[in-house]
Amino acid sequence: MASEQKDVAQEVNDDEVNINSTVGLVSALIMSCMASGLTDSWEFNQDTRLCEELSGTWCFPKFEVYQVCQCLSMICNMVAIMTSIARLLAFQRMDSWHSAELRDEITKGFLGKVCDATPSAAMALGVVFYAAGYLIQASIVMPAGNVGMCIGFLALGVLFWVNNEVIIQRAKKRVRNRTTSESILDLPQPTET
Repeated sequence: MASEQKDVAQEVNDDEVNINSTVGLVSALIMSCMASGLTDSWEFNQDTRLCEELSGTWCFPKFEVYQVCQCLSMICNMVAIMTSIARLLAFQRMDSWHSAELRDEITKGFLGKVCDATPSAAMALGVVFYAAGYLIQASIVMPAGNVGMCIGFLALGVLFWVNNEVIIQRAKKRVRNRTTSESILDLPQPTET
């Protein structure tokens, strides 16, 4: 029994390290890609001003929306990096034997569930804002037909991703149901006396 608990604790520890390392790495990668794109933002601002000067009317503030998307992406990715590092440190400072207990304590209650979801959710939002910013950037520098084609390819990619997620979630549910059924069958059955 102690060996089984140790295996579970080690698995929890490995999961935390793998998941949070990946979240931190992806978020840092997105931030490094954003930094190289921020140098172009001055030119985008000039294009927006040129639009207003040529038309003599108000133009959609693409540059400002682009800046907001970039800022929100950066904030989300910073939160993802900071919270994933905090979790990594918490699990590394604890004896791996207690990893399952620590995870259970962290995820208790509503705030615990929010804490548990924060690194991954912040990374996901960072990716969404990053993609939105680059779609806006494309709309500033590309002809409308090319932007439409980019949006079409993005929609196709999202469709493939959703399909992938649905398949994964259904498979996980089937495995959990099978595992639960098997563990119920493994329980000692009452004997008649």
